[in-house]
Amino acid sequence: MDFNRITKAKQKIGITYELKPEQITALRAFMESKDIVCLLPTGFWKSIIFQLMPFLSDDPMACVLVISPLKAIMKDQVRKLCENGISACFLDITGRDGSTYTLKPALGTDIEDDDEQGDNDDDTAEDVGNIQTKVSIDDVAAGKYQLIYAHPEAFLSSREGRKILHSKILHDHVCGICIDEAHMIQEWGEDFRKDFARIQELLGIFPRVPVSLFTATASQSTKENLVKNLGLRDPLFISKNPDRPNIKYYKYDRLPSVRQEDDLDKILGDIATGLQEDRRHYPLTFIYTDLESIRYGYRFLESKLGVESPENRCFAQYHTHYPDKMKNFIISEISKSEPVIRVVLATVALGIGLHAPAVRKVIHFKCPTSIEKYLQETGRA
Repeated sequence: MDFNRITKAKQKIGITYELKPEQITALRAFMESKDIVCLLPTGFWKSIIFQLMPFLSDDPMACVLVISPLKAIMKDQVRKLCENGISACFLDITGRDGSTYTLKPALGTDIEDDDEQGDNDDDTAEDVGNIQTKVSIDDVAAGKYQLIYAHPEAFLSSREGRKILHSKILHDHVCGICIDEAHMIQEWGEDFRKDFARIQELLGIFPRVPVSLFTATASQSTKENLVKNLGLRDPLFISKNPDRPNIKYYKYDRLPSVRQEDDLDKILGDIATGLQEDRRHYPLTFIYTDLESIRYGYRFLESKLGVESPENRCFAQYHTHYPDKMKNFIISEISKSEPVIRVVLATVALGIGLHAPAVRKVIHFKCPTSIEKYLQETGRA
């Protein structure tokens, strides 16, 4: 019986491939109303689990709330769901506005590249082949969307978010609450984005609804703290060894140098040469470093490869301060099997919840702050 329900749910969101055993275990636990903690490697398609949940319920208005840390990832997942005819939306960080996607013919895109522009969470840029459209907060509260993505701030620190949470209609039809990238609760909850530490308040509004946590990187102490702080009820732990046999690790020693950029010059010089020789077949490469090195490296590549329009440029930068419009374009591009972009200079912001199937090489110039972040970032390959 469970297998038939899962098969029908897969058909609803357009999945034709076989699910992995861990995904099936999680879905069966959800159908039994169990809290679950999924500790699964990067690239495991954890998001498929919570995207199937509304369609496993007998309730035709079943809805799942997805708490996510990054707008770019929410937009990417909502866009793909809408392409498959699923009613999904995301709320911006203020909770005052929501958006979804309607389809349009793919006629290309007009992208402005402004390195100095700030990050605007209210950005309503169009994505290639789709139109981002506003949704009514009243419609969200009325249960018109099967998957609602939101920052914790949208629900916990806004009048509109509280209106949604306390809507009787929605309250009666929420069948699951999912927290994506759950390790961020500890990393960000203490000082950076404090509403991550208040997620238990949200869970308290839906005491009978099963809660699911998803992460690729969490130590034993992090898992224990999450279960305790969120008040999970005898959760089922689903995990898989994060070792990826297809990934090989290499260490290169940095030579003594007056300028730390000398080492970056060597890395980027070799990359620039490779791009000049065969841009189309150069392996998609992520370079994780700090903001200062990103800006330096971006200018270096411009000096070697020239300045092109963003949609034709083979290198990019990705960080919190970059314009939303450009970040959305980069996420959309590197999600393709054959992206135009071949090199991305990025901070940790690029590592969360990303699906980039063409990545073949990850370079760390300067170490991440934890082994969990290192595994998260190297797991992109």
